[in-house]
Amino acid sequence: MRMPNFIGIGVVRCGTSWTFKQLSNHPQIQIGPKKELRFFDNPKSDLKKYQSYWDSDKVRGEWTPDYFTSTIAPKRIKELAPQAHLLCNLRNPTERAWSDFKFSKYLGHLSSSISFYDAFFDNHTMPRIKKRGLYFSR
Repeated sequence: MRMPNFIGIGVVRCGTSWTFKQLSNHPQIQIGPKKELRFFDNPKSDLKKYQSYWDSDKVRGEWTPDYFTSTIAPKRIKELAPQAHLLCNLRNPTERAWSDFKFSKYLGHLSSSISFYDAFFDNHTMPRIKKRGLYFSR
């Protein structure tokens, strides 16, 4: 059964896209066709289709950062890919929140005039940004 040898997890704004790109370019690694396959956090995913992503004897991997916060993925990984190593991208929580804040402003999800301090301490503005940095609660 062709399953990944490693599964990348992590948190938004922690270098997961960069890590995925670097691993994709490695000649001895075959990584899934795209980042965030979301197989393990979707019980309706097609196992045969997922296994078809790897057709060589290279080291096989996939990268879906949201597995880090998923309530379903850990159990499915243990059941379907127990041999897989987990690789986790984390970042200093303050730096991660700052990066997420700037990116949210860039995307227009936050007002361009709001300060980081005001946004961070307003529980209605940035709850998901703060929550993503609470690694200990995972």
